[in-house]
Amino acid sequence: MRSFETQGLIRRRQGAGTFVVGQVPVIDAGLELLESLDTMAERLGLEISVTDLHVESIPAEKEYATVLNVSPSSKLTRVRRVMCEDRRPVAYLVDVLPDDST
Repeated sequence: MRSFETQGLIRRRQGAGTFVVGQVPVIDAGLELLESLDTMAERLGLEISVTDLHVESIPAEKEYATVLNVSPSSKLTRVRRVMCEDRRPVAYLVDVLPDDST
């Protein structure tokens, strides 16, 4: 039952029972289709929102400094957020980019 609930197939309400949830459009694509969440949502007629947005400045650790071709003492900006469709989380995204403010 927990697995079905996690997949969004049922909803359980304390004191009321367990209910089957109707089919809803799903944001889903394999690796063969590189498409942004916004594009997929638009194609499916879904509305995407962003929650739990965190923007922070972090030091460039060795791994990030190498990948981003910046010095290890550089500052980076990290953006973390949850993308939701109808208040249900569909993706957790983290972007790290060089801080252009310096």
